[in-house]
Amino acid sequence: MGSTRLPGKALVPIEGRPMIARVLERLARCRLLDALVVAIPDTPDNEPLAAAAEQAGAQVCRGSEEDVLGRYLRAAEQSDADPIVRITSDCPLIDPELVDRTIEAFLDRQPSADLVCNTRPRRWPRGLDTEVVARRALERAATACTDPALREHVTAPLYAAPEHYAISGLDSEEDHSHLRWTVDTAEDLAFVREVYAALDPPSGTPFGWRAVLELLERRPELLRINAHVRQKETRS
Repeated sequence: MGSTRLPGKALVPIEGRPMIARVLERLARCRLLDALVVAIPDTPDNEPLAAAAEQAGAQVCRGSEEDVLGRYLRAAEQSDADPIVRITSDCPLIDPELVDRTIEAFLDRQPSADLVCNTRPRRWPRGLDTEVVARRALERAATACTDPALREHVTAPLYAAPEHYAISGLDSEEDHSHLRWTVDTAEDLAFVREVYAALDPPSGTPFGWRAVLELLERRPELLRINAHVRQKETRS
């Protein structure tokens, strides 16, 4: 809820439903997720977010606003999750099949894999970001890392110490890394709303990421809506 570029973005409506509900309805179609848990700050202004998440069928875990890593571990303990699949609430185009593929890659790389993601190397559109991390690795990172700036980004302590963690990526022969499908600004939101208006079916069955690609091939002018937006850098 505390976004600086688009305050309250998790609750902004997309075709009649809050963005957090759009993310959760897509994740609910994953074959390999046992539970959906929304880890929110334990502040009064986040109660509307908690209510929206619960209404969408998710569990809610409250924790420190600043220590997001600690909040994630608290959510993992509450739901007995291992591994932990990290999806952020600003990705309303997240693809269930791609999430499942990333989980499968993590499971196939056991017992050694600590973290598998589809962002390193970045070949997928920004906004389909999926990280699957072993709980043991996240617990080690929480013990070792005291830097608040790294803890704010949950998995950043692992990327900052690659010599201590087995990190690998989900590669793709195609490179769509130039595409921006996440929601950080009003322009990003306008883009996503156009996509939903064009593709969201009355049946409620979520469209996949390739359907978005096909839409952009038919309507390339949509790319101009948020083409100028730059991603905020994070330390890692």
